[in-house]
Amino acid sequence: MKYASDIYQTIRNKFLTLNQAITNFNVGSRIRSLFEAVALPIEEIWFRIDSMYQGLFAATARTDDLDLRALELGVQRRAAQKATGYVRFSTC
Repeated sequence: MKYASDIYQTIRNKFLTLNQAITNFNVGSRIRSLFEAVALPIEEIWFRIDSMYQGLFAATARTDDLDLRALELGVQRRAAQKATGYVRFSTC
């Protein structure tokens, strides 16, 4: 997973290799605001891709994705039931 701050740094570093004339990357500067505005949707895309990837495996899938993985093996989720049984406590 890539976060917006890491994506911003990648964009900034690549920009600096192509153009060293702009040096003001302080908070609120136009270039920083532009790069951060681009980094945020890219972070969202990374999050969605990671979620889809995790859904591909039974060990990491959750909710509907897990149900779909189980259906591939012919297993279907059962309805929840109250547990019943006995518990014995003793002192050693």
